[in-house]
Amino acid sequence: MGVVFPLICFAFDPGIFRSTVLQPDGFLGDFQTFAYTLSSVSILSMMAWLLWGKRVGWLAPWMAGTFFSASLVSLAIGIALFPISLIGLIVIVGLLGFTPLFFSLVYFRSGMRALRFALAQYEKSTVLHVVAFSALMSLAVPAIAQKHLGPSIRSLLNSNPIERPIND
Repeated sequence: MGVVFPLICFAFDPGIFRSTVLQPDGFLGDFQTFAYTLSSVSILSMMAWLLWGKRVGWLAPWMAGTFFSASLVSLAIGIALFPISLIGLIVIVGLLGFTPLFFSLVYFRSGMRALRFALAQYEKSTVLHVVAFSALMSLAVPAIAQKHLGPSIRSLLNSNPIERPIND
């Protein structure tokens, strides 16, 4: 659920991050690069956690921090989308709007599992410092990407290749 459904939501984005006829800039389009960057790292971390579980060893506290950041951002997106999702229930597509709230729980639960595993293996203060640092970096790197690369990436993702003039 923490791997496949986020990809489905991004693929069938009905104007949340991408431009549409009804929502030219996307409802949360200003945060598109941030969301896609954090989601990529979170999805890859979730895949590793699901595939290897406790065999990730020393990476567990790093993953826990990433999962906690993803959970927090998913919760914020879910809260922002909640009113729109309620209205969207009329056409069933609104159900996708509730998925960030579900992802928030999935990522939080995985973060807690990774944290418990790390605490059983390593010193508590070290684990908590690594988790906090990882959580901050999981938010800082996408934020920096959003600030410096966001406009360029957003224009590339939202451009329609059919509408571009062909240079002869």
